[in-house]
Amino acid sequence: MKIVAKTLYGLEDVLAEELTALGAARVKPGNRAVVFEGSKSLLYSANYNSRLALSFIVPVNEYSISKPSDLYDGAFNLPWDNYLDSSQTFAITSVVTSKHFTHTGYPALVVKDAIADYFRRRTANRPTVNTKAPDVQINLHISHDRVTLSLDSTVVPLYKRGYREEQGVAPLNEVLAAGLIRLAGWNADTPLTDRMCGSGTILAEAGLMACNIAP
Repeated sequence: MKIVAKTLYGLEDVLAEELTALGAARVKPGNRAVVFEGSKSLLYSANYNSRLALSFIVPVNEYSISKPSDLYDGAFNLPWDNYLDSSQTFAITSVVTSKHFTHTGYPALVVKDAIADYFRRRTANRPTVNTKAPDVQINLHISHDRVTLSLDSTVVPLYKRGYREEQGVAPLNEVLAAGLIRLAGWNADTPLTDRMCGSGTILAEAGLMACNIAP
Protein backbone atom coordinates (compact mmCIF):
# COMPACT_ATOMS: atom_id res chain seq x y z
CA MET A 1 0.00 0.00 0.00
CA LYS A 2 1.00 3.62 -0.49
CA ILE A 3 2.20 5.41 2.65
CA VAL A 4 3.25 9.03 3.15
CA ALA A 5 5.78 9.95 5.83
CA LYS A 6 5.56 13.60 6.86
CA THR A 7 8.71 15.33 8.07
CA LEU A 8 10.44 18.70 8.41
CA TYR A 9 11.89 20.62 5.48
CA GLY A 10 15.44 19.50 4.72
CA LEU A 11 15.09 16.01 6.23
CA GLU A 12 13.45 14.35 3.22
CA ASP A 13 16.57 12.61 1.90
CA VAL A 14 17.79 11.26 5.23
CA LEU A 15 14.26 10.10 6.04
CA ALA A 16 14.18 8.29 2.69
CA GLU A 17 17.41 6.53 3.65
CA GLU A 18 15.97 5.57 7.03
CA LEU A 19 12.79 4.16 5.49
CA THR A 20 14.76 2.19 2.91
CA ALA A 21 16.76 0.62 5.73
CA LEU A 22 13.49 -0.33 7.44
CA GLY A 23 12.35 -2.17 4.30
CA ALA A 24 10.28 0.41 2.43
CA ALA A 25 9.91 0.03 -1.34
CA ARG A 26 9.68 2.62 -4.13
CA VAL A 27 10.82 5.38 -1.81
CA LYS A 28 10.42 8.88 -3.26
CA PRO A 29 11.35 12.08 -1.34
CA GLY A 30 9.05 15.07 -1.82
CA ASN A 31 8.43 18.40 -0.11
CA ARG A 32 8.36 17.82 3.66
CA ALA A 33 7.31 14.25 2.93
CA VAL A 34 8.50 10.91 1.63
CA VAL A 35 6.18 8.61 -0.31
CA PHE A 36 6.82 4.87 -0.22
CA GLU A 37 5.13 1.49 -0.42
CA GLY A 38 4.94 -1.20 2.21
CA SER A 39 2.78 -3.59 4.21
CA LYS A 40 0.77 -2.90 7.35
CA SER A 41 3.57 -4.57 9.30
CA LEU A 42 6.05 -2.05 7.87
CA LEU A 43 3.67 0.77 8.79
CA TYR A 44 3.73 -0.35 12.43
CA SER A 45 7.50 -0.79 12.33
CA ALA A 46 8.04 2.66 10.82
CA ASN A 47 5.88 4.31 13.48
CA TYR A 48 7.90 2.56 16.18
CA ASN A 49 11.40 2.96 14.76
CA SER A 50 11.51 6.15 12.70
CA ARG A 51 13.48 9.01 14.25
CA LEU A 52 12.99 11.38 11.34
CA ALA A 53 9.25 11.25 10.54
CA LEU A 54 6.54 13.35 12.17
CA SER A 55 3.72 10.99 11.20
CA PHE A 56 2.69 8.30 8.72
CA ILE A 57 -0.54 8.67 6.77
CA VAL A 58 -2.23 6.23 4.38
CA PRO A 59 -4.13 7.81 1.45
CA VAL A 60 -7.55 6.22 0.89
CA ASN A 61 -9.03 8.57 -1.71
CA GLU A 62 -7.75 11.18 -4.15
CA TYR A 63 -9.91 13.25 -6.45
CA SER A 64 -10.17 16.61 -8.20
CA ILE A 65 -12.64 19.40 -7.49
CA SER A 66 -13.87 22.29 -9.62
CA LYS A 67 -16.24 23.80 -7.05
CA PRO A 68 -16.67 23.59 -3.26
CA SER A 69 -19.56 21.10 -3.41
CA ASP A 70 -17.29 18.57 -5.13
CA LEU A 71 -15.44 18.15 -1.84
CA TYR A 72 -18.57 16.82 -0.13
CA ASP A 73 -19.46 14.52 -3.03
CA GLY A 74 -16.01 12.94 -3.17
CA ALA A 75 -15.90 12.40 0.59
CA PHE A 76 -19.45 11.01 0.74
CA ASN A 77 -18.72 8.44 -1.99
CA LEU A 78 -15.84 6.89 -0.04
CA PRO A 79 -16.77 3.57 1.66
CA TRP A 80 -16.14 4.82 5.18
CA ASP A 81 -17.39 1.62 6.79
CA ASN A 82 -14.13 0.04 5.62
CA TYR A 83 -12.30 2.27 8.10
CA LEU A 84 -14.63 2.99 11.03
CA ASP A 85 -18.12 2.19 12.27
CA SER A 86 -20.92 4.23 13.78
CA SER A 87 -19.90 3.37 17.36
CA GLN A 88 -16.43 4.88 16.97
CA THR A 89 -15.17 8.44 17.15
CA PHE A 90 -13.13 10.38 14.61
CA ALA A 91 -11.37 13.68 14.08
CA ILE A 92 -10.15 15.55 11.02
CA THR A 93 -6.99 17.57 10.56
CA SER A 94 -6.70 19.66 7.41
CA VAL A 95 -4.13 21.44 5.30
CA VAL A 96 -5.79 23.58 2.65
CA THR A 97 -4.31 25.68 -0.14
CA SER A 98 -7.08 26.27 -2.64
CA LYS A 99 -8.96 29.12 -4.27
CA HIS A 100 -12.20 27.24 -3.60
CA PHE A 101 -12.01 27.81 0.17
CA THR A 102 -11.29 31.07 1.98
CA HIS A 103 -11.40 29.52 5.45
CA THR A 104 -9.05 26.59 6.08
CA GLY A 105 -11.30 25.08 8.77
CA TYR A 106 -14.42 24.94 6.61
CA PRO A 107 -13.34 21.99 4.39
CA ALA A 108 -12.85 19.83 7.48
CA LEU A 109 -16.46 20.56 8.49
CA VAL A 110 -17.63 19.59 4.99
CA VAL A 111 -15.84 16.24 5.19
CA LYS A 112 -17.17 15.69 8.71
CA ASP A 113 -20.73 16.19 7.43
CA ALA A 114 -20.10 13.84 4.50
CA ILE A 115 -18.92 11.08 6.86
CA ALA A 116 -21.87 11.62 9.20
CA ASP A 117 -24.34 11.55 6.30
CA TYR A 118 -22.73 8.41 4.86
CA PHE A 119 -23.39 6.47 8.06
CA ARG A 120 -26.76 8.07 8.79
CA ARG A 121 -28.16 6.96 5.43
CA ARG A 122 -26.96 3.40 5.95
CA THR A 123 -27.40 2.72 9.65
CA ALA A 124 -29.42 5.64 11.07
CA ASN A 125 -26.46 6.15 13.42
CA ARG A 126 -23.28 8.12 12.93
CA PRO A 127 -19.85 8.20 14.54
CA THR A 128 -19.16 11.19 16.76
CA VAL A 129 -16.32 13.66 16.64
CA ASN A 130 -13.65 13.48 19.36
CA THR A 131 -10.79 15.89 18.78
CA LYS A 132 -8.81 14.83 21.87
CA ALA A 133 -8.69 11.03 21.59
CA PRO A 134 -10.37 9.82 18.39
CA ASP A 135 -10.53 6.18 17.38
CA VAL A 136 -9.71 7.21 13.82
CA GLN A 137 -7.74 10.29 12.81
CA ILE A 138 -8.45 11.51 9.27
CA ASN A 139 -6.13 13.80 7.34
CA LEU A 140 -7.54 16.12 4.68
CA HIS A 141 -5.13 17.74 2.24
CA ILE A 142 -6.28 20.10 -0.51
CA SER A 143 -3.76 21.53 -2.94
CA HIS A 144 -5.47 23.79 -5.46
CA ASP A 145 -7.94 21.43 -7.22
CA ARG A 146 -6.61 18.17 -5.78
CA VAL A 147 -8.05 16.52 -2.66
CA THR A 148 -6.41 13.70 -0.71
CA LEU A 149 -8.14 11.93 2.17
CA SER A 150 -5.89 9.80 4.35
CA LEU A 151 -5.93 7.81 7.56
CA ASP A 152 -3.40 9.06 10.09
CA SER A 153 -1.76 5.96 11.55
CA THR A 154 0.26 7.98 14.06
CA VAL A 155 -2.33 10.33 15.65
CA VAL A 156 0.12 11.68 18.27
CA PRO A 157 3.06 13.29 16.38
CA LEU A 158 6.23 11.22 16.61
CA TYR A 159 8.37 14.08 17.90
CA LYS A 160 6.54 13.57 21.21
CA ARG A 161 8.91 10.83 22.36
CA GLY A 162 7.61 10.66 25.90
CA TYR A 163 10.92 11.17 27.70
CA ARG A 164 10.61 14.94 28.21
CA GLU A 165 9.19 15.63 31.68
CA GLU A 166 9.94 19.36 31.63
CA GLN A 167 10.91 21.81 28.93
CA GLY A 168 12.19 25.31 28.47
CA VAL A 169 10.57 28.14 26.57
CA ALA A 170 11.47 26.87 23.09
CA PRO A 171 12.86 23.32 23.13
CA LEU A 172 14.29 21.88 19.93
CA ASN A 173 11.92 19.56 18.08
CA GLU A 174 13.06 15.97 18.66
CA VAL A 175 12.72 15.03 14.98
CA LEU A 176 14.79 18.06 14.01
CA ALA A 177 17.45 17.15 16.58
CA ALA A 178 17.67 13.58 15.25
CA GLY A 179 17.79 14.95 11.71
CA LEU A 180 20.67 17.30 12.52
CA ILE A 181 22.62 14.40 14.00
CA ARG A 182 21.97 12.27 10.92
CA LEU A 183 22.91 15.10 8.54
CA ALA A 184 26.12 15.66 10.50
CA GLY A 185 27.12 12.05 9.93
CA TRP A 186 27.78 11.38 13.61
CA ASN A 187 28.07 7.82 14.88
CA ALA A 188 28.36 6.39 18.37
CA ASP A 189 32.10 5.72 18.02
CA THR A 190 32.78 9.47 18.21
CA PRO A 191 32.30 11.65 21.32
CA LEU A 192 29.54 14.21 20.97
CA THR A 193 29.35 17.56 22.75
CA ASP A 194 26.64 20.19 22.49
CA ARG A 195 28.14 23.56 23.44
CA MET A 196 24.78 25.31 23.06
CA CYS A 197 22.86 22.73 25.07
CA GLY A 198 19.48 24.05 26.20
CA SER A 199 17.11 21.26 27.21
CA GLY A 200 19.47 18.55 25.96
CA THR A 201 17.42 17.34 23.01
CA ILE A 202 20.37 16.70 20.69
CA LEU A 203 22.19 14.74 23.39
CA ALA A 204 19.06 12.78 24.29
CA GLU A 205 18.48 11.81 20.67
CA ALA A 206 22.14 10.89 20.24
CA GLY A 207 21.91 8.72 23.34
CA LEU A 208 18.92 6.86 21.92
CA MET A 209 20.82 6.30 18.68
CA ALA A 210 24.00 5.15 20.45
CA CYS A 211 22.06 2.63 22.56
CA ASN A 212 19.90 1.53 19.61
CA ILE A 213 16.72 2.42 21.51
CA ALA A 214 13.66 3.00 19.33
CA PRO A 215 12.35 6.55 19.77
